[in-house]
Amino acid sequence: MSIVCFICARGGSKGLPNKNIMNLHGKPLIAWSIEQAKSIQIIDEVVVSTDCQNIANIAMEYGANIHFMRPPHLSNDQSGKWEVWQHALNEYEEIKKKKVDIFLDLDCTSPLRLTSDINKAIDLYKASNVDAVFSVCEAKKNPYFNTQYKCNNMLFFYVNRI
Repeated sequence: MSIVCFICARGGSKGLPNKNIMNLHGKPLIAWSIEQAKSIQIIDEVVVSTDCQNIANIAMEYGANIHFMRPPHLSNDQSGKWEVWQHALNEYEEIKKKKVDIFLDLDCTSPLRLTSDINKAIDLYKASNVDAVFSVCEAKKNPYFNTQYKCNNMLFFYVNRI
């Protein structure tokens, strides 16, 4: 069973420029996720999807593979994670000429996760008849903070109803 870990790290962070390669306790932020994935023996390969050559260079230095660069239309503030995942998986399978059985995504910005939790998620996926497993945690603040935005120095609130 093929398990490939994808770490998606774009270079254009606005809130904290270059956050994915900033030093966190002695190494770049992205290095923590790469090292966690590489320490899990059942993961076949660690691949970084990025639009930034500097991130790519650091990722390779820590043992990740860069098979493709992410296109600009998937590297902006409006780019959705789902589309980034689809691109990464499609590019990987096209380049490697093989199917991925388990697509594992690790966020750069969660370096404090435990490798035991990653292993448990993989085991849960294998043991269940589900399409995906996601980790969640209880919100530390009210989730409605996500339903506001600023425009022309005015604060607006919206609710997305389906």
